[in-house]
Amino acid sequence: MENLEDASTRDLLKILPPVDQAPILEKLATLGLRRFRKEYAVDTPVNPETGIVDHEALIRLVGSFVLDSYQWKAPFFDEHHLHWYKNLYANHKTNPALALEFRNQATNKIWIPRQWHDTAHVLTLPSKVPEYEVMRDAVKDFRRKNYLYTIATSAIELRERSLRMKQYESKGDVMYIDPVTKRVTHDEGSYNRRREDFIHVIERHHRKGLLDLSELSSIDLRDASSIEAALPEIQEYVGSAIVRVKGHTARKVDLLIDRPDILEPAA
Repeated sequence: MENLEDASTRDLLKILPPVDQAPILEKLATLGLRRFRKEYAVDTPVNPETGIVDHEALIRLVGSFVLDSYQWKAPFFDEHHLHWYKNLYANHKTNPALALEFRNQATNKIWIPRQWHDTAHVLTLPSKVPEYEVMRDAVKDFRRKNYLYTIATSAIELRERSLRMKQYESKGDVMYIDPVTKRVTHDEGSYNRRREDFIHVIERHHRKGLLDLSELSSIDLRDASSIEAALPEIQEYVGSAIVRVKGHTARKVDLLIDRPDILEPAA
């Protein structure tokens, strides 16, 4: 946003949608950015109960300023923080570190075309910083889900390795190889034991209150085999809350875009 505020009106209009596709930008040409934002920029939509930005409503809002047929230009894709400016969180009076963690967590970022990103900053105003308790609870919930995602993925990976182990002989010794990772072991059961050990770690952490599976009512924590059978369901559940996009963790956003043949990385 700082770069946009330093840019001339002429340069801004070059990177934003054409006026015939976004008629409201005609006012920008005559007023300049500061006056335009003061008179025409709108509030970022938030959840009225929490003050957390509603990213789906934001997508619809920014899209409402351009014609339905407009295709956003995407010389590259940007990571957009739903909660901005950064300094509002870095200088939080109660807990700056937690406020920044809240701002930077994956559920509060989206990956969007660069042009959409610039347009959103021109046409919308930053939301108020949510109450400290709201941010604290959001961070705690995200950590829990991310932890659950990580351990479920790791446990499933161990199980898949054990299932694909292949036996072969080398100089009279019986060996086992994972055809995907190429890792070799003398003991076919090592992966099975590692998986079981990992599941018991999950159980121990759960008993200490570090892992909350209460929302998964179908899971029985009495023995390792029941957890093992439920792992795909765990992964499916947490996967709905955390989405990985191009090696990054962020929310998915569907936009009509005009993609070039080669996408440059975001600066």
